[in-house]
Amino acid sequence: WIKNLDPVYYHFFAWQGGYAAYSISQSVVDKTLQYIANQKEHHTKHSFAEEYRAFLKLYNVEYDENFVFRD
Repeated sequence: WIKNLDPVYYHFFAWQGGYAAYSISQSVVDKTLQYIANQKEHHTKHSFAEEYRAFLKLYNVEYDENFVFRD
């Protein structure tokens, strides 16, 4: 329906294939804010995909590689 609003503007509109949501403990808010502030530098050493997979492994989250970072 959104493409009917303005076919020229919304021609390339598409819903994303997936999403992720996270929550943190109040006790790690400051550490999390520091991590976010340093993300750009951090990701010069580790890609987001590498880090995301490491989090999944660290917290024993089961996932199907066919549905993680597919193009």
